Amino acid sequence: MTTGTAHTLTTQGLTVGYGGEPVIRDLDLELPTRGITMLVGANGCGKSTLLRTLARLQRPQAGTVLLDGRPIDRRAPREVARIIGLLPQAPIAPDGITVGELADRGRTPHRGWFGRRSTRDDEVVADALLVTGMTEFVDRPVDELSGGQRQRAWVAMALAQEPDILLLDEPTTYLDLAHQVELLELLVRLTLDRGTQVVVVIHELNLATRYADHLIAMKSGRIVAQGRPGDIVTPELVRAVFGLNAVVIPDPISNGPLIVPGRAANAPSTTAVPEALGGR
Repeated sequence: MTTGTAHTLTTQGLTVGYGGEPVIRDLDLELPTRGITMLVGANGCGKSTLLRTLARLQRPQAGTVLLDGRPIDRRAPREVARIIGLLPQAPIAPDGITVGELADRGRTPHRGWFGRRSTRDDEVVADALLVTGMTEFVDRPVDELSGGQRQRAWVAMALAQEPDILLLDEPTTYLDLAHQVELLELLVRLTLDRGTQVVVVIHELNLATRYADHLIAMKSGRIVAQGRPGDIVTPELVRAVFGLNAVVIPDPISNGPLIVPGRAANAPSTTAVPEALGGR
């Protein structure tokens, strides 16, 4: 088992769009070099666009992404792939590919021009399957797995890449609650055992506040607040970012903030909501 090297991943004046109005505007960001960073915000706020840009899949309209102080677009793709791994939304596996074959694809950035397997490749893939609990499924076709198993198979591929920075775009989508927790616990172990820097786009706000070491709240392509969840999550922040009246109470398990949703901020006043949640 290897321990990840800490890298700096920052943006300066980053503006990103898809031909029309920018999705992200003049964004300066320095990601923590340790732990789990989670990006939250309403749909369309720029979370996924930011993640794709950090992974060099989306070209900025202005500004730059810096990896260890150097513009990421001036570094060799193979070099970047050895440092940064990306698990996109709803990845699709080729028909018939097995879990072991999928995990093995994560070794591509580490192989020479002729793509020959090495003993090291076999060891890393085996370790990735073990860590994700997928060893017993090594010969199973990915398309025969349950949703939670399939997501773990993709995480195994990302781990086999041995990235020091792992970016995940909505990895808990389509998973039931038990599998969401299982996946997030796995990410916690990666940060503690391997020193992997993990950045996650996530919709489940209460899971974000429980598992994030650093939380970034976005709206309209800008950062509204960032820091430890217990320091920044307030009813005012939830209303500003999500347009939702809410009560924030201590989580009985983590002692961090727990959001109890009330009425949408623009909901008709006739909606019946208990007084404690913003009703009359």
